[in-house]
Amino acid sequence: MQLVFKAGNITEAQIVKGLLESNGIEAYAGGYYLQGGVGGIASMDFANVQVAEEDVSKARAIIDEYEHGDLQTNGATTPSTSSIPAKLSAKTSEGRKLFLVIIISVVIGALFYLMSA
Repeated sequence: MQLVFKAGNITEAQIVKGLLESNGIEAYAGGYYLQGGVGGIASMDFANVQVAEEDVSKARAIIDEYEHGDLQTNGATTPSTSSIPAKLSAKTSEGRKLFLVIIISVVIGALFYLMSA
């Protein structure tokens, strides 16, 4: 098995796995248990999709179509992810930084609130 896709979360990994399987490629989505080890905070970059070595090029072509919004399914084009603002996208480092700043701010605010009570 060879890694062909690193997903932002396990849901996205399952979507890509289903997409590959619907195109006749046996795929494995991994990272379920690694996400639970982080606790209640949603973790990123643990989920992935793997396929057999002989299916790698076909799988990557399908994934490229999926990522660029060019994938044709029953006559309908999948929505493009380019309309999502970059700061909110889980695939960008800016989005991750923004997420961490928000979490840290909430934790600091909660500590100040508890200390003043």
